[in-house]
Amino acid sequence: MNSPLSHIAPESLEEELRLGACLGQGGMSQVWAATRSTGTPIAVKASNPDVVNHVAARELILREYRFLNELSHRNIVSVLGLIEMGGEIGLVMEYVGGGDLVSLAGGKPRQWVPVAAQLASALRYMHASGILHRDIKVRNVLLRPGDEPCLIDFSLAVAVGTRALQGGGTADYQSVNQRQGGSPTVGDDVHSFAALIYELWTGTLPFSRNPSLEMLESGGIEGLKSLADLVSKALRPTTKEPYEDISPFADALELALIEL
Repeated sequence: MNSPLSHIAPESLEEELRLGACLGQGGMSQVWAATRSTGTPIAVKASNPDVVNHVAARELILREYRFLNELSHRNIVSVLGLIEMGGEIGLVMEYVGGGDLVSLAGGKPRQWVPVAAQLASALRYMHASGILHRDIKVRNVLLRPGDEPCLIDFSLAVAVGTRALQGGGTADYQSVNQRQGGSPTVGDDVHSFAALIYELWTGTLPFSRNPSLEMLESGGIEGLKSLADLVSKALRPTTKEPYEDISPFADALELALIEL
């Protein structure tokens, strides 16, 4: 497909873009490759034309833009602006073409620990900025050259202390609180991050919700021992006080980085 995209005011790109291939789609939106007038590749997210509720789909795009526009971190996708796409709003972002974290799942810690440490830094920054992602998973983290992670898809994001949209997300990564529709907390993101770490470490998701430390082999590395304990406790369904801070995970990963 090779159709031109016009811009809209006031928060828009002041140039015409050219649309390329569809990179993927969900129930409410599609993501397209595109090119700026300078030749720079970008990505454009717009509502799925097959969606029934176009008003809701449009609002999700605008919400995602507002959240991303508040954030500036090297491991969070950069937003460039908004455009009009055949009467629909398009969210224009940097193009990240290195694939997602599925490629690292089950690999050696030295392969995924640096990536996870950078992602933990992004989450700590995001939470300090008062924003919850609420859909952290391996497919929502893309890789730039050099295996630099980039967190994407803020369509379910909310501000700390506000109510969440109903539905959405990926149950296998969600805390009990999130699955039951409770008020969003930092602990929901921490739980999802723990599930992501477990998947990177073992190559599978913790479907039993009660992962054992034996599955998370540390090889005597103190940072990995601490991380294994954090992950196991965070994912244990009997945990009464879920972690409400990503910092312990970030610290364990930084220690593991030094030791690996």
